[in-house]
Amino acid sequence: MLDDNNIKNLFKLIGPKIDYLFVSSNNLSKIYQKAFCVDENKILALGTPRIDYYFNKNNNNSENIMKIKNKFEKAYPEIKGKKIVLYAPTFRTNKELNDNISNHFNGNLFQRELGDKYCLFFKSHPKFNISKIDNSIDVSEYENLQELLLISDILITDYSSVMIEYSILSKPIIFLSF
Repeated sequence: MLDDNNIKNLFKLIGPKIDYLFVSSNNLSKIYQKAFCVDENKILALGTPRIDYYFNKNNNNSENIMKIKNKFEKAYPEIKGKKIVLYAPTFRTNKELNDNISNHFNGNLFQRELGDKYCLFFKSHPKFNISKIDNSIDVSEYENLQELLLISDILITDYSSVMIEYSILSKPIIFLSF
């Protein structure tokens, strides 16, 4: 957007009216300062608020995680005793690319190779609804992504920001970019 003079002019008008601009890291402060024409004293690097959830002992403890997992095991008895792999691709602005996500992940192969020990959850991005992945449990309508991340043993994603949240949990992430 910074190559678009109309956008640059808009930010020059808006920048002085900004009281504070929150960014996730000090490493990004200069970038946002330049992009939004904001005085550096108005930029506060406060982290990513969604991540606070995982540092709350009421959320991220073995008792709560088991409670969430038990809820899923009641709804999907076939997952009992299995490791949960969560496939959570990101939103793509191109409808065709969104529609093709299910063509780039072979749920049948996953089930054939890992089915006895693992179960596959699929969570589409809230901004789109795509075809279900074969041999997966569609958890796209489940509202609390943070709970899904807590009970998942492995995350499969592409360039979704969900990887940042999941990395806090120190669990394996598989990157599937197509």
